[in-house]
Amino acid sequence: MTTENTAVLATWLNDPKEPAFVPPKAPHPWRRYFARSFDFGLITTCYEVLLCLLLHVNFQVYFSERNPFLELVDIYICWVLIFLLEPLFLSRWGKTPGKWLFGLSIRNKNGELLTFKEAFDRTFAVFCKGEGFAIPIYNLYRNYQSYKTCRDDGVMEWDENLRYEAKPFRYASVFGYLGITAVTLALSAGVTFWQMTPPNKGILTVDEFIENYNYQLDYNKIGGVMRLEEDRTWLTDEEIDDGKNVLSLNWFMGNFSEPVFTEKDGKLSSVSFTMESTEEYHTISAPAEKTWLVGALLRTQTGLFYPEIARLDGTVVESESPANHPYSIDSVIEYIEEVPFDSYVIETGNIRITQETEISNYQGTSDYLYPSKVQDDCHFSMIFTIEQLPK
Repeated sequence: MTTENTAVLATWLNDPKEPAFVPPKAPHPWRRYFARSFDFGLITTCYEVLLCLLLHVNFQVYFSERNPFLELVDIYICWVLIFLLEPLFLSRWGKTPGKWLFGLSIRNKNGELLTFKEAFDRTFAVFCKGEGFAIPIYNLYRNYQSYKTCRDDGVMEWDENLRYEAKPFRYASVFGYLGITAVTLALSAGVTFWQMTPPNKGILTVDEFIENYNYQLDYNKIGGVMRLEEDRTWLTDEEIDDGKNVLSLNWFMGNFSEPVFTEKDGKLSSVSFTMESTEEYHTISAPAEKTWLVGALLRTQTGLFYPEIARLDGTVVESESPANHPYSIDSVIEYIEEVPFDSYVIETGNIRITQETEISNYQGTSDYLYPSKVQDDCHFSMIFTIEQLPK
């Protein structure tokens, strides 16, 4: 006779009317740990997807700027979601997705499903006693104490008067855990990559192009680059009152034209602008606006990762960065950024990017040019054009 049965029999002999309830033990600390981590991972993924879809959060920027306090806030928000969802699953099915995956289930001492309140009280007890209120470092200590209790066949405090049952272990649980985790990671990455793409797709109108251009600046939190107004002009620093936009041409104070849009059948045909040195100002700065003008079209009319082969004056555009595929969108943008003052023609899909420059008596770096001789003999001009060709 087992120790548990002996205890029940002894209690019954003392009071034959109602023997004391002895909770079934589930000494599977690692299965329980991975079940909970799986559930928390699902909640975290759902939270991140909601941030992307509803608030248009750029996680590359968000995670790089997030401090420990904000990280803790995110953790507590996920716990709020757990307080809402875990009791719902336990009161309806007796298990969460993680517990189902690892063959675990919870019932009350009569073998019935928990009420929502009972399930909520249990989840709250796990948060307080098992997770240490999610306080960094302290939560690891509480995890370890819980592990020892479970390993030594003890009953967790939050499982008293409950039946925590475990089916025989199946290796399918491991493969299921890995497979579903991979799917959730792919979903999170897919949503992020989808959000990188500006909202308007296909052959764009001028207004759609402007919306795409400004969307990129907002999503990537780009400062120092001029926005486009609805009236198809640049928003310059004199017109800014929110502190977010700064005229990008700090070095170049010469003749920088307004964008010129042409249309055909109601659709954007081309957009261009010109730069030219003047008698008064000679230093030339590479305009960052080019990158985002190109992205407003390139990221909407080609594949998300690989556009149609981009050719530079008949030669395939390749990237020097090992992180970029030779034919990737980033390879095209990287080339434009690396040769800001060269003349070139890039064609990919139905997009043609043309830059024509004339430079006389200038020297400098990849970022700016300055006169190499007497300023009166210096001359610089640039015509930058993006064409949207019919498909």
